Amino acid sequence: MDLWIHYISFLQSSLDMSRPEAAPRIRGVFEAAVAAAGLDFRSDKLWELYVEWEREQGELRAVTAIYDRVLSIPTQLYSQHWER
Repeated sequence: MDLWIHYISFLQSSLDMSRPEAAPRIRGVFEAAVAAAGLDFRSDKLWELYVEWEREQGELRAVTAIYDRVLSIPTQLYSQHWER
C-alpha cells in the first residue's frame, strides 16, 4: 500500500500537469493501485488520495464514482467515507 502511495506522490510532484498526457497517466496509476491494493482493509489512505486528486482536477463525477466504489469495500474508515 505505502509503495503505491509513495509512487503516486512522486508522479504528482514530478509530472508537468500542463501536459495532456499527465492526468491520464496519474489516473491510470491510481486505477492500477486500487486494483492491486484497494480491497485491503487499510486502503483508506489510497482511496482518499485518489478522491482528493480527482477533486483537484475538477472531476466531481469521478469523485462520486470513486466514493461509490470505496463504499462497496469494508475498509477501516468506512463510516467516515459514508459521512462524506
